[in-house]
Amino acid sequence: MIKRIVLTSALLMGGLVMAQINTFVDAHKADPKVQLIGVSNEIAADAKYVKYNFYLDNATKIAQEKYNLEYGFATDNRSVEEENFMVYVVKDKKIIDQWLINPGFYNAFHDGIAYSYDADKLQNLATKYPLSYELERISYKNEKEFNKAKAKLYQEVSALLIIDPVFGFEGSFELSFPKNEQFTSPEAIGEFLKPQLEKLTKNKFDISYAITERNFTDRDQITMTVFGDMALHKKLQLDKVTKGEWQAEVFEALVYRKK
Repeated sequence: MIKRIVLTSALLMGGLVMAQINTFVDAHKADPKVQLIGVSNEIAADAKYVKYNFYLDNATKIAQEKYNLEYGFATDNRSVEEENFMVYVVKDKKIIDQWLINPGFYNAFHDGIAYSYDADKLQNLATKYPLSYELERISYKNEKEFNKAKAKLYQEVSALLIIDPVFGFEGSFELSFPKNEQFTSPEAIGEFLKPQLEKLTKNKFDISYAITERNFTDRDQITMTVFGDMALHKKLQLDKVTKGEWQAEVFEALVYRKK
């Protein structure tokens, strides 16, 4: 009986090991146009993770680097660094998928789920496929102005990745809720907040929650971000909720160019 249990355990462990072999490009690996760009969220020369910047510009290189692109199981380690690292899955200069990596905590976030990731693998990629780039921020007055410039922008040979401006809202503001029996989670706050906003505007709005440094370190409150128009910010008044300053939206395209 003992041998049988040990054998079963071994088979289960074998199955688990096989299950954890996933890479950043699994959902897109059949597409030969897919590229991978890894960049620090800080571009200063002395930034901590600039040393990990890498660029895999074709499917062959991506296939060869399967080991370095593998991540592990979902983890409870949801620690986030202020200075982190992004891996973008890119096609035709557009982001089609993305991962946020915290090298110091050995984890990687995708669609809000944290996975274990051996961040030392980033150094392997950077050594073989180093990337040096320039980041240009281009501001536009509105969507019409951007659309006129878009075709020419995407034709630039030196451009590796272009992040289009996000249009739709005049701006945003934060609301900090005390964490209590009523406001137990971002979901509970969203259910409370939505009808309050609907009473004040017929225009579209959005309610968002992000794992910011404040939300991560101060567990006695929950900060939400409301995207909408300035009138909504002026009208909204909630008891015991701290309303942040109005932040006008900046319609900005980010262009990563290879040096």
